[in-house]
Amino acid sequence: MNGFVEIKNLSKSFVVDHNKLDVFKNINLTINEGEFLVILGASGCGKSTFIRCVGGFEQPTSGEVIINNNTITSPTPSVSMVFQSFEQLFPWKTVYENIIYPLDINNIGNSLQERKEIVDHYIDMVGLSAFKDYFPHHLSGGMKQRVAIARSLAQQPSVILMDEPFASLDADTRVSLRKEVLDIWYKANSKITILFITHSIIEAISIANKFLVMRKADSPILLENTVQGDAGKLKSPEYEGFNDCWSTLNNLIRK
Repeated sequence: MNGFVEIKNLSKSFVVDHNKLDVFKNINLTINEGEFLVILGASGCGKSTFIRCVGGFEQPTSGEVIINNNTITSPTPSVSMVFQSFEQLFPWKTVYENIIYPLDINNIGNSLQERKEIVDHYIDMVGLSAFKDYFPHHLSGGMKQRVAIARSLAQQPSVILMDEPFASLDADTRVSLRKEVLDIWYKANSKITILFITHSIIEAISIANKFLVMRKADSPILLENTVQGDAGKLKSPEYEGFNDCWSTLNNLIRK
């Protein structure tokens, strides 16, 4: 389905010391349902602000975001977000309580029993069934991110926004979570659209099927991931076309 996410003339600016500062300007973008779009760009080019505007967590200065024919003006259960910080969980709630909380307040599920089943399903999916009664301070950084991903998925959103969710993790954990997220997205059978920010070109190529390169001075550039590989599997430098793709993205980011 084309045009599942429509971004029209989206701009964001701030006033600093009476001077207008454009974070990004007049972005127009169409994202198809079920795409895995990775957003790349140098620090300060507006990546995080952009996806916060897409999700309704921050208001743009002008323009609009339309998701599944609905104009986004504030956060909605159909769009969830996973942040970089490990501290996005409620510290006074257990793993289970953190995940069921948004289901309760948004009336997701027809009954408490159904909500419990949804929570158990996603806790099991991210491999934390044995830790459902643990509090966040008992968990490693990677485990906290797994909880955040499970909480996001449990809301059964149509769009998931991920703002460098693995940036603060060790290399092995990053690879493990990349595999998990890619596997979850693939098994969703084109029902989940993901916008994922990273500074790592290798990470971007390994998971995306499209890239959006944001640059301060120019309009963003949308590219297809042409690296050959099996759908739903991480791509690595051994894959055909990986190095050429890396060079293209690196050159665009540095311009």
